[in-house]
Amino acid sequence: MAGVGVVGAMAAMGMADSACSIVVSTEGEQCSSDSDCTARGADFEFSKCGPQKTCVPQCVSSSECGSTPTAPTVCAHNKCAPLLTPQTVTDPATGLPTASGCFAVLDGSVTLGGDMLTKTDELAKVTSDVGVDPIVIGYMGDAFTRAQSSNNFLDRLIPDGIQLALSSVNSKSANFPFPNRKVVVLLCGQTDEPGTPAGASAAAVAQHLASVGAKAVIGPTNEPKSREVAAAIAASDQASQFPIVSSWLIGQSAVSSIPGFLWLPAPQRADHFLPVQAALSGIETSFHAVDSAKKISVTLVIDTGDTTGEWDKYESTMAALKFNGKLATANASDDKLYHVYRTGDAAYSDPTTGPTALAAAIHADLPDVIIPLAGVTIINKLPGLVEKSFKASEAKPHWLVPSNQSEFPSFGSPGTYATGSTTVDQSVRDRVTGVRVYRGSANYEQVTQTDYPAYAKKAAGRPTPQAPFESIARGYEDVFLIYYAAYKAAIDASAGGKTDFTPVDLVNAIPFVTASGDSNAAPFGCLTDDLDKALLAVKTGNPIKLHGLLSTFAFTNQGVASSQWERWELDSTPSKVTGNYPFVSKGCFVPAPDGIGKFTDEKCIEFKQQTQ
Repeated sequence: MAGVGVVGAMAAMGMADSACSIVVSTEGEQCSSDSDCTARGADFEFSKCGPQKTCVPQCVSSSECGSTPTAPTVCAHNKCAPLLTPQTVTDPATGLPTASGCFAVLDGSVTLGGDMLTKTDELAKVTSDVGVDPIVIGYMGDAFTRAQSSNNFLDRLIPDGIQLALSSVNSKSANFPFPNRKVVVLLCGQTDEPGTPAGASAAAVAQHLASVGAKAVIGPTNEPKSREVAAAIAASDQASQFPIVSSWLIGQSAVSSIPGFLWLPAPQRADHFLPVQAALSGIETSFHAVDSAKKISVTLVIDTGDTTGEWDKYESTMAALKFNGKLATANASDDKLYHVYRTGDAAYSDPTTGPTALAAAIHADLPDVIIPLAGVTIINKLPGLVEKSFKASEAKPHWLVPSNQSEFPSFGSPGTYATGSTTVDQSVRDRVTGVRVYRGSANYEQVTQTDYPAYAKKAAGRPTPQAPFESIARGYEDVFLIYYAAYKAAIDASAGGKTDFTPVDLVNAIPFVTASGDSNAAPFGCLTDDLDKALLAVKTGNPIKLHGLLSTFAFTNQGVASSQWERWELDSTPSKVTGNYPFVSKGCFVPAPDGIGKFTDEKCIEFKQQTQ
């Protein structure tokens, strides 16, 4: 299929009917060759001529498909299906192959190292023995090309977290209800190919995952792509649908499209509001301790140029912030104490001059608090420019960072933004705070501080593991969630005399393994040490209360999980390992009837005990 690409390949393979099993008759002699069977019609499309001269399924197990580590193949819907897709369409801008298909398989057997962490073409060289009839999970990453580093995909080390989790769960494959079936994750990208409609590649990848019998998909890692995939799944026939577990989808726009098939362990956009409000109120209180009559000025900076982050959708949410005794919108109209800047506006959109112009505009307002809603590129550049624009005689602003992506070098690394020197300016760090999902659970600490560094050391030449640990944790916890649900689904299928379970079975099993509302359910973490006890509980019919590393897995009926938030500040002492200034927890968020709430250490202690 040279030159076809994943979109054309899916059409050529007739994926629309891939979920249908063949109808086979065993009465009398039917065939002398495979073509005699396929000629019998659509119901016999994936059949072959068997030893008894009758038409039988092309396969009932992947052991009949000649799978190899470099060309992994499975038996799905009675046909042998290659897990990997053609990668032959070239991106005209780079001359490199697009990654609009599935290009690598992970099974946890090797530690990713070297260029595998920065180049997708090197990651594609990882080979895996998928075994017989593996349990296939898809992973759909952001847009990237096979031979290029991508900040949104590989540099966030999501595959590292997935591989670490697979090394753990596959150590128990002998005990799976259908013995010795490994869990494998098929890495896919959905870059739109030249000349195809927006979303076509995402839909084609979703079709491919259905064609290879995927039980679930992790990702995509940005909201626009998640909507495309959700739309593709919702539009497909029921037999081709599978659940999406997306720890990166921050909006809820896709939830209603496939009820029960979209699970969102990460906080949603609206969930940021109360923690940000509480942190802002704390900053306002610190001003009032000096001047009780002080009215604070707040500036919101929105990275409208980052289409994958969709930061602009936060603007209406943050307009409800309250300070100076009134809403942000009222502060803007009454006293000019609330300003909103968008990086995509004409005055600031030029990549060379825009940031400097934006910093000058922000400085002109002399804000007391700046709230940046932006991706890493903007957040790593803007603070330094703004700090430099303030005169020594002017009161410099507080920075309130509401994003989950908190490990920003501009705040955490050595150096001062005001002078550009390599000396440490603690006065800047003292004015930085933020909110994020709580990182102090026993699960998170065990995996990121012990298990992950031990895993990383197995690959020669790997650097000391550093942030962002959040991406590792999200990929890791999603694998565990799907694995436990698959285990429960397989038990029920086996008890019913079936030899496999369906994606619908897996969906129905998720509430059983995340029984947050069941006081009798035993709590377990996503830890290797918990596997035996947790699987035994599920096997004996007892629901469990699974906790993620960052997510509570306490899902609502809409498939959205609650989160425990914490406020952070920057430590005054740099890490001996990385040289960066660590984020220090300053309490976990407790809502209050007044809609503001507070951050307390007591809540952190309580939550940590719940997750042990």
